[in-house]
Amino acid sequence: MMIRLTAYFVMVCLCSLFIQPAQAQADYFVEAAVSHSAPYVGQQIEYSFRLYSRVSRTNRGAIVDPPFDGFWKQEFGGIRQYQASVEGQFYEVKERRFALFPTYAGTVTIEPTAFVIEAEPDRPSEVLLTEPVLIDVQPVPETEASTTFDGAVGSLEIEPTLDRLTTTTGEPVQLRLTVRGNGNIEQLPAPDMPASDIWRIYNNPGTYGAYETEDELVGEKTFEWLLTPLVSGQQTLPTIAITYFDPAAQVFQTLSTSSLVIDVQPAEASSLATAVPAVAEALPLKTVSTNPALQNVLTGPLFWLFWLVPPMLFIAMWYRQRQHRRALAQSGAFRRSEALIYARKTLNAAQKASPDSARKLLRKAIIEYFADKTNRAPLNMEHDTILSILETQAIDPDLKTRVLECLHQADAGLYAPIQDENVKALANQITAALTALDAQWR
Repeated sequence: MMIRLTAYFVMVCLCSLFIQPAQAQADYFVEAAVSHSAPYVGQQIEYSFRLYSRVSRTNRGAIVDPPFDGFWKQEFGGIRQYQASVEGQFYEVKERRFALFPTYAGTVTIEPTAFVIEAEPDRPSEVLLTEPVLIDVQPVPETEASTTFDGAVGSLEIEPTLDRLTTTTGEPVQLRLTVRGNGNIEQLPAPDMPASDIWRIYNNPGTYGAYETEDELVGEKTFEWLLTPLVSGQQTLPTIAITYFDPAAQVFQTLSTSSLVIDVQPAEASSLATAVPAVAEALPLKTVSTNPALQNVLTGPLFWLFWLVPPMLFIAMWYRQRQHRRALAQSGAFRRSEALIYARKTLNAAQKASPDSARKLLRKAIIEYFADKTNRAPLNMEHDTILSILETQAIDPDLKTRVLECLHQADAGLYAPIQDENVKALANQITAALTALDAQWR
């Protein structure tokens, strides 16, 4: 960064020796302008560089952009060319635009943009510089509503989508939330997904894209979650909310998803399609013409290609259904493979939680580990169920005793006080036991 800034200022200082005032060079001149000189932190403004010219000399020139310190920037629109009248004179205008987003409050200076014109046999090179632009960046106000502020400034909208409305316990649904607007969307973090005893939640990284309108850059960021239902029935997905600052209204706004309900069927339930035989009516045979041209068509490659299309379509449909069934099977396998990881996360959270919360989290880590390993709902995990699961596994008897002892101590913590040092000790014991159990699990 320092090398780039040094090079920029050295170039500007050296080239300024050849600069002539814009008034004295009426054939061409440059200017810079912004759409808003007092934006809020994170609010989009447009910076425009314009070259006005009436001669061909400026065709052999190049734009040198300033560093735009204090802003996140993105060029949009490319180089626009149009005609404009200035004080009665018509000029060809070349305009370059940037969407700028201030990153901190205070007075920020946008350094001059330079336009360098190449030397000609009878004329030296020239550099045209715009005036510096001062931006008075305002801080986002602090109010009670700002406590849930997610960092976005501008005009936003959200669009939630689901890949399906019906599933079974243990099989995930995909929720996508697209946030769209003219604010600093790319820097927006993933919204918080409220914790739930009904859903196991996995989040994927967000993806960003942008498109241009006539006068601004519109960003789109899509967040994605996989939500695995643990309980059957009509289940409502957790509500997601995003709070942003609207600079036009100068208020904080909150957008939230509506109630999204998923029909969750028990994992054991399955519907079998009943095959209905199709009755084909016999049609009388028709004599085929012996015309030689027709025979060439009937025996040519195009004829056989038409015969091959139906079976190829059938094979493609069969393969797609097979991949779908495999994906469903793999989702259960994914849950089993992640069981130990999520148990460790819960145990780490228990060591940082209050004593009352730690008791519940220690037991939750064990219960959900067995639920994930067997693709069942945690609510169905009782002592007898866990013991039965351990009996079906070729587990070392001593390890089986350690796991049951950890569960017994975690249950005891629900009814008796537990000290911080005991939480850490028990969490370490459970971690060691589950890690050893996971290595022997078949």
